[in-house]
Amino acid sequence: EKRPRSRGLEASSFHFKPGQEIVKMLHRDIQNRVVERQTSSARQHQEWKYQAFKQLTVCKTFPLQNLAISHFRQLRIEWGVSEATHHHSLDRNYQDVDSAAESSSLASIEAPEAKRQLRGCAQSPAKSRHIEQYKNDFLQIRAISPNQIDPSVFGCALFCQEPRVFGVESSLNGKRRYICAHVGRFLDVYWRKTEANARHAYELIRPQTPCRLYMDLEYTFKENPDLAENVELQEQLLTELWNELAMELQSQFDTFEHDGTFYTLKPPERSQLVDLDSSTKTKFSRHWILHLFCFDGRREVLFADNTAVGYFLRQFVSRLAQEQSSGVLQSRRPVLHEHLFAKTRSKSAVDGIRCLLDLGVYTRNRIFRLMGSVKFGKNASAALRIAKSN
Repeated sequence: EKRPRSRGLEASSFHFKPGQEIVKMLHRDIQNRVVERQTSSARQHQEWKYQAFKQLTVCKTFPLQNLAISHFRQLRIEWGVSEATHHHSLDRNYQDVDSAAESSSLASIEAPEAKRQLRGCAQSPAKSRHIEQYKNDFLQIRAISPNQIDPSVFGCALFCQEPRVFGVESSLNGKRRYICAHVGRFLDVYWRKTEANARHAYELIRPQTPCRLYMDLEYTFKENPDLAENVELQEQLLTELWNELAMELQSQFDTFEHDGTFYTLKPPERSQLVDLDSSTKTKFSRHWILHLFCFDGRREVLFADNTAVGYFLRQFVSRLAQEQSSGVLQSRRPVLHEHLFAKTRSKSAVDGIRCLLDLGVYTRNRIFRLMGSVKFGKNASAALRIAKSN
């Protein structure tokens, strides 16, 4: 018996018409590919921008080393050691140190240049072209006045080309090592390459260097039990302190003069305040950093140095203390009147009380803890973090 002959498959079975769900899935897949491609391109350009910044700033820390050498020479003069004295052997040793320092800095400057040229040969033409473009943009920005820079272009804080000094705690007895670096390059290591429980970093506020108004607020819960568990009372205390501080700034610096030009201070708002919290179960601790602006809202106002900040805040606390003793403050700020001076067992305190504001943090070469850092040996939960009321 003959087998039936196959007639094959119908032509319509080869033309599958996708449903609405499949069409949506295809659209989502295409959109995801576009987003991934754009994200990869943005990351690549950000990396090229960062490489251009590193190439421009690799030798910019040497001015601080030259400053150290000039300080060393100044010490020699104060010690009575100079080339004109009869201590030839001592002078010869110092000359060797100076020449070695200068030659090492010259060698350090020349070495990265050679490595940079070798790296540039291996780069693709597109990468080299973009890096050169970003380097030129950085150089143009550096030639412009800081008040004319648009922060959205490069983020002038991260790409600041002035070196700063950071201290990192390395032991329980307060021993530290110091790092000279640019903000962007330091924070790249600090946030991206350092474990959260290993961050013990501080910024060194150099003398005769402009800085923002910063405050350290603290007291212990054991000696002040009424403030220990009452979070609302703590926040009311901080709110009243802020209102008084804003009034003081307005009364002192409503109109001020700089280089023969008069400026008007923009009334400070709470949104201009960086409120950082490092409170624990035993201690209340807040760090405040205030950004002040002129009335145009663009030009930022800085104090001459941290000594000027300390002088201003001592006047501020003195006024509050006078109003507290006369009863004027109680009618206006009752919580601040009650807790401006907190109880303490510190031996340095007078009559067992100390001011809510720590006025001892405005000395020369003061180090101020960075956000995300914790004191060496302390629990990671005590790290300086953004406060809920920030």
